[in-house]
Amino acid sequence: MKISGLKTSTNVLFAVAIALTGTASPAFSQTDQPATPTTPPAETRPATPAEETRSGISPQDPLCRAANRSTPIFESASTISSALQLVPPDGFVRLVVVPPPGSQFAQINLPISGFIQTAVLKACSTPPPPPPVSCRFSRAPVPINVRREPDVDANNIIGVVNPGQRVFVTFNSNGTAVSTQADGFNWVQIDMTRTPFFRPSGLGWMVNSRVGTGESNLGYCQ
Repeated sequence: MKISGLKTSTNVLFAVAIALTGTASPAFSQTDQPATPTTPPAETRPATPAEETRSGISPQDPLCRAANRSTPIFESASTISSALQLVPPDGFVRLVVVPPPGSQFAQINLPISGFIQTAVLKACSTPPPPPPVSCRFSRAPVPINVRREPDVDANNIIGVVNPGQRVFVTFNSNGTAVSTQADGFNWVQIDMTRTPFFRPSGLGWMVNSRVGTGESNLGYCQ
């Protein structure tokens, strides 16, 4: 009877194990779910120029410099010190101070603190070109007619530019003066609104030179 009771207890425990684990041999059970792989560390990469700018380096900052090629930021002013981060081509860095002429390294504080070789540095941005000057004056020895259209045959004279008088040319979006060729002449468009002696206000055309010659009726205002 004792043996029978022991078997019964063992069978009950075994049945409970099956109910809980779903298998009679949990030590050798298989799973349909693959093992979770170890997540690799995030790949390090150089920051892009846009990211450099977002980190607080403005191209207009007088201490801003750009790298002319991919270059490391060193821990100290030596190429045998630890390289802390790569700066991509055209990536921005910010100097602590402008190094004196002949310096091989410059200390920076952005994007991180460290040292960078001065030989790889260039300006962050080129200065914008000066705005085009629209003022001209007539250097022709005789008056020049101003016409509504660049056409010498049409009866469309709307004004006259006398010798020495100032006019203001108009510009295309690329900064060049609005001009055209017609009837063997180079014409330039002028803004009569800015020239009080013209009536009515608006735009007009005047002959600047004959096609194929280097002469010009207009000179730059002083």
